[in-house]
Amino acid sequence: MITIRPASTSDAAALSVIAQTAKRHWGYPEPWLDAWAAVLTITPDYVQENTLLVADRDGVPVAFVGLVDDGTDWQLDHLWVLPEQQGHGLGSRLFDAALEVVRARRPGLLRIEAEPYALGFYERCGARQVGTIPAPVLGTPRELPLLELTVTPT
Repeated sequence: MITIRPASTSDAAALSVIAQTAKRHWGYPEPWLDAWAAVLTITPDYVQENTLLVADRDGVPVAFVGLVDDGTDWQLDHLWVLPEQQGHGLGSRLFDAALEVVRARRPGLLRIEAEPYALGFYERCGARQVGTIPAPVLGTPRELPLLELTVTPT
């Protein structure tokens, strides 16, 4: 059974493993994954300073979403699902739960710098691509899709 709950600082290590495992699933070269290690590492401070929701399957974390509130807009900073848990609607459930947090706290603009492989997912969730941002890695040019979604009160 899947339950969604707020993250605690004690979840940080497990969430880091989820992020790193999910990113590795896309087949990126190991040197790139090493270069991304810091951004794929969830610290207890990050959990304490931001809003993270964890999806547990039978009490074990298998996915999470992270929101950053900059006081004006929101940033979907993380949404990772373990590869063996993908394809069953878990990402959509977490995305919807994140939208509910935004609605409850301060409806407004949600920005997403998307993993390129996840662009279609976010578009199916209602976000629209508004541009790209440069994201070179180890000298290789890359761009990330930039998406937005306006979250309105219910």
